[in-house]
Amino acid sequence: MVTRCTAMAVLTALLVGHAFAAEQDPTNQIRAMQEERVGVLNKLVVVYDSLFRVGTTWTEAVISAEMDCLGARLGVAENREARIALLTKALKKYEETQKSVEHSDAPLSEADVLWWRALYLHAKLSLLGEQNDGADHVKLVQKEWIAALTKVAGHHELSYKVGTIDCEAFVLADVALVHAQFEAAGDREQRITVLTEAVKRETKFLDVAQDRFSKNSVGQDDVDRAKSLLLATKIRLLRERGTAEDPAAQVRQLQKERVETLAKVVDAYESRYRTGTIDCESVVAAMSDLVDARLDGTAKPADRITALTAEVNKQGEFLKIADGKFNANKVSENHVLLVRALLLKTKIKLLREESTQKAQPKVDRPSKGKIVPRQG
Repeated sequence: MVTRCTAMAVLTALLVGHAFAAEQDPTNQIRAMQEERVGVLNKLVVVYDSLFRVGTTWTEAVISAEMDCLGARLGVAENREARIALLTKALKKYEETQKSVEHSDAPLSEADVLWWRALYLHAKLSLLGEQNDGADHVKLVQKEWIAALTKVAGHHELSYKVGTIDCEAFVLADVALVHAQFEAAGDREQRITVLTEAVKRETKFLDVAQDRFSKNSVGQDDVDRAKSLLLATKIRLLRERGTAEDPAAQVRQLQKERVETLAKVVDAYESRYRTGTIDCESVVAAMSDLVDARLDGTAKPADRITALTAEVNKQGEFLKIADGKFNANKVSENHVLLVRALLLKTKIKLLREESTQKAQPKVDRPSKGKIVPRQG
C-alpha cells in the first residue's frame, strides 16, 4: 500500500488574534478569516471522512485534516470551557475511529492504527493541559505518544526505502515525532539530545533519498524535500546549543539554503501536480513549510510583509489550478479545500505582520545634510 501524507503542517499553531490600535481594526479581519478557515477545515474533515470510509484516501490525509481543524477551532474558542468541550468531543471521535480502524477489513498497516492512537494522545495532552492535570499523568501520556510516533516513523523509514510510501509521509511522521519528544524534554540538554538524534535520523533518510534518486526511482524533489527537513532541524539545534562561535551566522546560512531548497521543491511539486503525478497534500505541505522558512529567515517587518504577500499570490494562483482541476472533474473537492485553508492561514499571518508594523511608533529621521534642532 502506498501511503500518502497530507500537506498540512502536522501540529497546527493556535490562531489567536492580537488586538492592535490600527485604523481598520485588523483584529476583526483576522477573526473573520479565522472563522472562515474553521468553516473550510470543517468541510475538509467531512470530505476526508467520506473518502476514507470508501478507501480512496489515506490515513495521514485524514489525521492532518483533523489536527488542523481542531487547532483552528481551539484558536477561536471563546474560553477554557469551550476548549475543554471541543477536546472532549474530539477524544471520543478519535478513540472510536481507532477502534474501527483496528477491526477494519481494509488493508491498513499497524502504522495506520498508531497514527490514530497518536492523534488521540496528542488531543488528550491538550485536554490535560486545559484541566491543569498532574505532571505524572502528563508524563505517562507523553511517553505513550512518543512510543506510538517512534513506531510510525520507523515504519515509514523502512517503507520509503522499499518504495511503498512517499517522501512526504516520512516527513510528516518525523516532524510529529520531534515535536512530541521536544514537548516532553525537561531541559536544554534533553532538547539538544532530541535534535541531535533527529539530525542523525534525517541524515540517514537523505542518504536513502539520494540513493533512490541515483537509481532513478525518485526525482530530485525527493532529495530536496529530505534536505529541507534536515536543514530545519539543524537550524533548531544550532539555536538550542547557542555556541560561542556566532551561531547566528551559521543559522543565517542554513536559513538561506532551506528557503532555496524548499522553493525548488514547491516548483517541482507544482509542475507534477499539473500533470497529476503528485497529490495536492504534498504540494500544500511544501508550500506551508516554505512560508515558515521565509519568515524564520526574515527579521525586518517590511521584508516579512513582502515575503508573505508573494506567498499569498503564489498560493492564490495554485488555488486556481486546483479549482480548475476540480471543475473538470479531475480531482475531488478536498484539493480545493486544502489550498483554501492554507491560503487563509497565510493571509492571517500577513494581516498580523501588517498590524504589527502599523502599531510600531514612527521615528522621525532627519534628512541628510540638515541640522535638526535639539528639543528641550
